[in-house]
Amino acid sequence: PFATVANEYIDSFPVDYQKSVNRTKKLFTDLKGDYKLETLENGTNVMKLHVLNGNPDMIQKSLLEKNIKLNKPSTDFKGFYIKINPSILRVDYKKLVSYFKEAIG
Repeated sequence: PFATVANEYIDSFPVDYQKSVNRTKKLFTDLKGDYKLETLENGTNVMKLHVLNGNPDMIQKSLLEKNIKLNKPSTDFKGFYIKINPSILRVDYKKLVSYFKEAIG
């Protein structure tokens, strides 16, 4: 049964993944001043999300209340390591912007 589910999504994954990357970049460009997105080498789906204003722990908590799950804040920098995936496409863009703005406090 898992192979059947995987086959259903395999054809659309490359397109959905690229849409996810584009949306993530747009989101944090629109939120510049509060957040900064940094890509990592080697084409990975992991990026650094720097928090320029606000408390990462409070941001994580606030976003979790909106069912947006971030990893624990990094100990290497003020922010989070985030993994880009198609789940970002499931939330209305205007709501995403609003949630991340509200999370700053």
